Amino acid sequence: MENSRFISVTANADSLLDAVRFISGKDRMNAVGITVNGKPEVVLMSMKKYESMCETMSVLGDSDVMRQIYQSGYELSQNLPLVDIEEL
Repeated sequence: MENSRFISVTANADSLLDAVRFISGKDRMNAVGITVNGKPEVVLMSMKKYESMCETMSVLGDSDVMRQIYQSGYELSQNLPLVDIEEL
């Protein structure tokens, strides 16, 4: 995982506090994997990252939005004229 660290589920409070500080750092896009018996099992992340992931999944799951994105990409690749947002 990019921008991530791992701690054990049995980590002490200081390790957990360090993890929260890492997650809530400058861009709030870090994550910490929590291991159980040495295997990553749980992810601790900021609300900003969680909400961003939920929004991304929502967009990817919306066939109409994805169709519009693909259509826009095609139009750009064909150098077709762009439409001003105010014209919509």
